[in-house]
Amino acid sequence: MSCTIIMESYDVFLMGNFLALPAFTKDYGIWNELKQEYVVAPAWQSALQVSGQLGALIGVFVAGPLTSKIGYRYATLTGLMLLNVFIFSFYFANSLPVMFVAQLLEGVPWGIFIANAPAYCSEIVPIQLRAPATQMLQMFWAIGSIIVGAVTYHYNTFPGDEAYRIPIALQWMFPTPLAILIFFAPESPWWLTRKGKFEQAAKSVARLGRKETVNPEESVAMMRRVIELEKSTKKPSYLELFKGVDLRRTMIVCGVYLAQNLTGNLIANQAV
Repeated sequence: MSCTIIMESYDVFLMGNFLALPAFTKDYGIWNELKQEYVVAPAWQSALQVSGQLGALIGVFVAGPLTSKIGYRYATLTGLMLLNVFIFSFYFANSLPVMFVAQLLEGVPWGIFIANAPAYCSEIVPIQLRAPATQMLQMFWAIGSIIVGAVTYHYNTFPGDEAYRIPIALQWMFPTPLAILIFFAPESPWWLTRKGKFEQAAKSVARLGRKETVNPEESVAMMRRVIELEKSTKKPSYLELFKGVDLRRTMIVCGVYLAQNLTGNLIANQAV
């Protein structure tokens, strides 16, 4: 599941690398008399790099109700299959507006992966491993960016459109293998318990631990108790995120994510 982040990192940083690719700027740029070279118009540079993020924003909002309805596995599988389709629109795009729309569409599955990977990891690993398992996602972002950097560097000297068509096509090397692996992965026992599928939850718990140390029935009983306690309180809403103690938690989480971008992360991503 975490490998979806490697794939996403590759996809996200791909367009930024294209803006410095001679073959791409020649096909989609304008002639700059001062520099004596082709350059993609600044407005399109910003638009192309933000389109995927806009799609991801939509995807994050879609991920919640979709995952709640069909589970982490099938929500992620849906995202992977959609990504396979949307890569076609990016690969065969022959203008900047079409690429903008293609990136916007690809961003929707990205949002699903961003939301589901850490949540799934946190629900299936033991508490002792929860922190390192979720923190490794940041390492996978770095791995994906290194891969895309190496690929675009290799094809940098190619004169024709294969310089950017091949890196786009290489996006297909991720979704199907990941879909096969995730199909055979266990569903989150927490999600199964919330849906009243207690036998399946017990089987999932048994698959996630050593038989001699894990009692699936006891684990599911504990989950049922926690879920019942959640239900006994008033029905939550998004407004609760901005009240009392929950407001402090919201600010802490937002602060962690803001810190990454306020230190210049977004400017670095647009270095080209």
